[in-house]
Amino acid sequence: MLGLVLLFGCGGTAKLSVTECEALDVALDSSAWTLPDDAAVLTATGSCSGAVEGHELEWSVTGSGHTEQGSQRGACREGRFSLRVPVAEFPSALTLEVQLAAGQCRSDAALANVTRTTVNVGGGSAGGAASAGGFPGGVASGGGVASGGGGSAPTTGPGACMSTDVFSFCSAAPRLGRPPDESALIAQLAAQYPNELNRCARRNDEFKRLALAALRARDPRWGNNLVRGTPGDTNGNVIGYFYGSGAPTEGSPLTMLVEIVGNCETPAPTGARSATWRLVAPQDSDLGRCCQPAGTVGVDAKAWTLLNTGVVGGGGTGGGAAGGGSCGDTFSTNYCMGSRTPPNESALIQQLAAQHPTEFYNCDRHQDDFLQIVVRALRARDPRWGFNWVRGMTGDSNGDVIGYYYGPGTPTEGSRFTTIVDIVGGCGAAGSGESVTWQVYGEANATECCAPAGAEAWTMVPLR
Repeated sequence: MLGLVLLFGCGGTAKLSVTECEALDVALDSSAWTLPDDAAVLTATGSCSGAVEGHELEWSVTGSGHTEQGSQRGACREGRFSLRVPVAEFPSALTLEVQLAAGQCRSDAALANVTRTTVNVGGGSAGGAASAGGFPGGVASGGGVASGGGGSAPTTGPGACMSTDVFSFCSAAPRLGRPPDESALIAQLAAQYPNELNRCARRNDEFKRLALAALRARDPRWGNNLVRGTPGDTNGNVIGYFYGSGAPTEGSPLTMLVEIVGNCETPAPTGARSATWRLVAPQDSDLGRCCQPAGTVGVDAKAWTLLNTGVVGGGGTGGGAAGGGSCGDTFSTNYCMGSRTPPNESALIQQLAAQHPTEFYNCDRHQDDFLQIVVRALRARDPRWGFNWVRGMTGDSNGDVIGYYYGPGTPTEGSRFTTIVDIVGGCGAAGSGESVTWQVYGEANATECCAPAGAEAWTMVPLR
């Protein structure tokens, strides 16, 4: 099975000069990665330069006498890339090799050795269904979801490192459990907004709101922090980076805290307030605490939140005001007042269908193998992509329809702020009669778009 690497850029494919060839460069964040022994996906990140549209990231995985390789056009955004490679067929140590390619030009290869390790992080005190296929159990104090019987791994709290994404974040050297370094952006904003910076105090978060708007435009995992985990309590100088699986979860302890304004807490500071970038609880970067965060509310707990970030949460199946307001933010307003259609990714769907014909032609009412591939690839480009509950019926998804969340803030499970797209024509047809399509089913007008009343419901639950 080949993984997908998505690099985006600008320009076009052309014959390159020697100088342009020399400009191609790619580097992995580490030359050594560690995965749980049962992890099926390797997530590797790195830097890239000289990439334009038409360039590809070529990669190969070698281990246990087996090699898989592939290439993919994709996104090198601001000199960074993220690569997810299926490694289920490599049960022991493996080697990852990555090159940036353009025509006949190739960058030097970046190499990383990947080892497997057994991870046994428990899940709090209690619960869950004992039968196979059950879901994780109840909430354990100070730490989130307790692991129970069978079923999927928890996405928040203890046991979360059973998730490959969380384990990769918590264990990846050299920045063990540390979020992306955005100190340059914070310094830039401090220079642009000195008045807001110097007004920082316990209850004044003007500068932080500006910072979070800029940070979330780059990565929706950035958000606010509830001070010591206390509901409703935020301050003016500490932000949080959610590192759990999927979309950020309100109140999750799976968050790294970063101080962005120095000398903020003192009402009458002895010196000027200044931009900073300091990991608040560095001990949380240890593998154990990162995988299993602990804390007492009001003392040393932490909790990721969208409260006071300047954006509104996504909203549930109630729509309208209960769904986060009617076009109360820039993204939703522009979307609904415009064409009311999501980015057209039909070319990517066509490409994936050609790469995965077995999964594509196996499409059926409840056979979504192809959709699983598509949604992962789309979300690497835009985390607003997801699945759809058929006619809003929770638990009922199909094999040919995806959803695009256009509501405010981070995508919210069950939200009606979603446009659905049929991507497989003739799904379930006998004799391999399926075809690639891009049929958008959006709201009839801007009013309905801002206050959706239909039965569609955005979800990430079906993702395996």
